[in-house]
Amino acid sequence: MRYIWEMRDDADALVTSSPAATRLPALAPGKAANVGLQIATPLDPGLYHVTLGLVDATGRALASLGAATASFDVKTHQPYLVSAAVSVPTIMHRGEASLLVTKYTALGTAGIVDHSLVLTWRALDTRNGRTVDQGTAPVGTLKPGSDSVFFSALVAPKVLGTYKLSYELRENDVAVSVTATTTVTVYGPRTYPDDQGGRTPAPPTVPPTATPRLRLPFPTPSGSIVPRIDLPSLPTPKGKATPAPTPK
Repeated sequence: MRYIWEMRDDADALVTSSPAATRLPALAPGKAANVGLQIATPLDPGLYHVTLGLVDATGRALASLGAATASFDVKTHQPYLVSAAVSVPTIMHRGEASLLVTKYTALGTAGIVDHSLVLTWRALDTRNGRTVDQGTAPVGTLKPGSDSVFFSALVAPKVLGTYKLSYELRENDVAVSVTATTTVTVYGPRTYPDDQGGRTPAPPTVPPTATPRLRLPFPTPSGSIVPRIDLPSLPTPKGKATPAPTPK
């Protein structure tokens, strides 16, 4: 028993195929074995579909006779230029900017020239993977041999709800980093006290408090101290003087 393979692009055009059928190893009933497959990578980046099938000793395909086939996808890309860890905020506000932190290391494939990097993102529906919004955000200039952090702004999708955000770094619309995904929740715009629909808080009010009256301390009487009380002077009564008593 032998196998053959072929590779096609998204338009179902044949890209390449196996030059000859490859013999499969003999197996005992109920046994399995791993078989290697060598496929030349296409020069054009993209998504390709590989199909494997069985043939007999004469090279006749057995799929038409009911033999099973296998298929898988191969995604090719140009050599990546940067290894990046992008911290995307999981809570965002529709159409508003949030902080984007990108920790990166330039790879040897970056060469000796600078590279202008842009983050390309797609908001995917978590139920069916359909793209509901997409956009880009400038990140910074990659210097050969550099290892640092970019701080930039990411404007949130213009849709509300929870989505899977798929993103990668690109240069001239060519991916230069691995694609990553993060689940984000997009809320309505941020509100501030002076925004329409907001409320400007009144100045804080302090309840009045009674002013304590000054009270002078009064000494506590003791055996050695007698309190002295000063009474106000009374006015002298007007009229005749009181005669002094005459001795008898």
